[in-house]
Amino acid sequence: MTIFVITIGLSGCSYTESDIEESAVSIVNQILHEQNDIDLDCEDVIITQAYDDDTYDAKATLSDDSVIDINIEYYPDKDNYVYVEIPSEEMASLYYW
Repeated sequence: MTIFVITIGLSGCSYTESDIEESAVSIVNQILHEQNDIDLDCEDVIITQAYDDDTYDAKATLSDDSVIDINIEYYPDKDNYVYVEIPSEEMASLYYW
């Protein structure tokens, strides 16, 4: 199973879920455009489940109105890194639209 991932460091103090969602939008766009040459844009990310270990299940809404599942990890003790993965089955679904 291939997983597509990009991380980004955020400056400042701890971030809220809203800040993490906002950061995830740009990361999903990087994954789509730079790693996979997919001509869709991520318009919104909504966290659907938060876990105690700063991991999240989320939904990303794309410019064609499709919604894909993504996973987010937040590392407040490592320069506020936000790590986003799009599972391979979700990526595969984007090649068949």
